Amino acid sequence: MIFCDKIRITSVTINDEYGTKTLGSPKKYTARVENNSKLIKGQNGKEIQSNYLVILEPNVSIKVGDRIQVVEIAGQEVDEIEYEVLSVFSAASFSGHHKEVLI
Repeated sequence: MIFCDKIRITSVTINDEYGTKTLGSPKKYTARVENNSKLIKGQNGKEIQSNYLVILEPNVSIKVGDRIQVVEIAGQEVDEIEYEVLSVFSAASFSGHHKEVLI
């Protein structure tokens, strides 16, 4: 699988019953980012809109609630908008295993 786009992932940790969040240090990764508008069910069971599919190497640590900033697509810098990770799942294809992340 070809990973030519650049992103930053910031880990988010919920600290207590009040929802206090701690942000980790952003880490840079190469990925594949695709426009992919999809209506999915969130953790609370309500429907939410996902706008992008991010494909990552299988060893990347990421979970629902983390933050992704898309930095570069196909060699072109883009406005660094931060997206919340809505869904993460492992997948397999002819080119090997990977993670698919909806943001």
